[in-house]
This record gives sequence, C-alpha cells and structure tokens, in this order.
Amino acid sequence: MAKKTIFDIAKEANVSTATVSRVINNNGPVKEKTKKKVMAIIDKYGFVPSTAARTLSHRQSRAIGVLIPNPSEYFFSRILDGISSITDENDYILIFCNTENSPAKELAAIRMLANQQASGLIITPAMDDDYNNKNSALLAELKELDIPVVFVDRSLDKTIGDAVLFNNYQGAHMAASKLIETCGNKIAAIIPDQKLQLGLQRFHGYADALLQQGISYSKKYTVLNDYPLSIEEAYQISKGFLEDLPKGSGVFLSNGTVSKGFLKALWETPLKLGQDIISVAFDKLELFDYMKLDFSYIDRSEFEMGQLATKMLFERIGSQITFNREYVIPARLIP
Repeated sequence: MAKKTIFDIAKEANVSTATVSRVINNNGPVKEKTKKKVMAIIDKYGFVPSTAARTLSHRQSRAIGVLIPNPSEYFFSRILDGISSITDENDYILIFCNTENSPAKELAAIRMLANQQASGLIITPAMDDDYNNKNSALLAELKELDIPVVFVDRSLDKTIGDAVLFNNYQGAHMAASKLIETCGNKIAAIIPDQKLQLGLQRFHGYADALLQQGISYSKKYTVLNDYPLSIEEAYQISKGFLEDLPKGSGVFLSNGTVSKGFLKALWETPLKLGQDIISVAFDKLELFDYMKLDFSYIDRSEFEMGQLATKMLFERIGSQITFNREYVIPARLIP
C-alpha cells in the first residue's frame, strides 16, 4: 500500500488539511465527531505525520483565493482587475475559481484552497445572507478553512469576515427616478434574482421611486424572476416588451446579462435607443466602450470594490483584528 499523506487523510475524512493538522497537533478547535473520524482514518492506515505535516497548519503560501460566479461579466472582470492590482503590488499570486453560482463548485474550490494553503479568500458566494440555511455547508467550510475572508457584492454570516457591498436600493431608486423624469409612467423593468437580497433591494428601490411619484409599477411590464436569467431568457422577455410598449417608454434593466438580452432584442426592431425606448441599466457593458449607445447605467465602481476588498484582506493577514467590517459602495448614475 502506498504511504498515505496528510492530503489523503483530509480527502477521505472530507475535511481540510488544516483540520487534520489541528487533530494531529491537538492545538485548535475541532468538533469531537470530526476529531474521532480523522483519528479513525489515521489509525486505519497507521499514518505517521512528517515534520512538515505537523507544521502544515502554520504554513501559508503567498496566494490569495478568489471565488466569483461569472468572470465573463464586465462587473466581475473589473473586480478581478482591482484585486490583481493590489496582489501584484504585494507580490502575491491569485488562485481564481469560477463557481458559476454553484454551491457544489464553491465547496470544492474552498477545499482545494485549503490544500494549497492560501493566505486569504475573497468570495462572492453563490447565495447571500438571506439564505444562511442553505449555506450551512459553506459556512462550516469557511470556518474550517480558518483564514481571513472578505465577501464582495454578496455577504454571509457577518461573524466570518469583512464585506464590500453595493447600495443596490439606492442604485435602483436612481435608475427609476431617471426614467420617470424622461418617460413619466411608461416604465417597464426586468429584475431577476428575487431569491437574493440584492435582487430584492433593486426591486424595492425601483418600486419605491415610482410610488413616491404616485406611480404604481405595472405588473404586465415588470418581470420579476426568482433566479438569474440567461441572455436568451432576457432576450425573449424583451421581445415581448418591445412588441407592444408605447414609444417613449423606459426600461429598467437590473444587471449586465439582462442588458445584453434586451439589446439583442432591440437590434431586431426599428426602434431607436434613446428616442423610441429609454433604458437605464445596472452596470456598464464592455460594448459601451466601442459602440455609441444612448444608454445610461448605474456605476458600481467595480475596480475600486476589488481593490478595497483586497486591501481589507491584507489588513487581516498577519494582524490581530478581531472585529468584522462592512463597507457599502454608493451608487452613481452615468451619465
């Protein structure tokens, strides 16, 4: 039988290598049930830890783990740019994982980072703090990882790490107010992610802006979806809107994917953006840089969000900070 390593023990026990090391050295908090499981596997293989294995929990690489759900989106790509600008300055490398909003991929990535001995983690979780009951496995894994954590865009349990968030309510309120100024009460909206706190915040910001002007949001022209929409789904919804929305109407588009689907549908019509249809979207699209579009958007300062999250993480690495911090980025309407 091949000699077992600490990584083999951790894999079979379904825990991190840091947990195995704490059991071996008896020098950290480990649940009794977990300890017994690890010890049983150690006994089964007659595992004898090396000196390196005994010190594993005290060694860390100069690497930062980054877990985000969709790096192809302009918003997340700019966050990554902001993160890398700070890690480069500090001579750290990034271990990047695309979770695709999958809790299973998220857990697998965190376990991989434990094996890589990452010094810290920046994460946009697949679910947010409205869904702690569905995040129990993620929360447990983050506690096992036992390294500094900063949440970006979505937060979880505030006892685990710092957070850099965005004022979604304010952004949606600004977007709806802009449309009211231009289009009166002829307003439509596509707002997915109603199972996430950020989606609910955007809906309430939109609806409250209308209500404050004595306008009730149209149930016919306000599409609320519990989960994220694909470009194709947003395209099909937008086609339905554009067939019978009166000219001069405004449309609130609550994320970049929705905006792409909307533009795809719009380009198939003779309608002119900025004249026949007015739009305000969350987030800039990359194509705004090379196509002249009359398109207002809510800027979330993505690059700065990434930089701030990384600076907060480095402040925690090697420090004795015992309180958790939360920073909320204010919204800006462009133009």
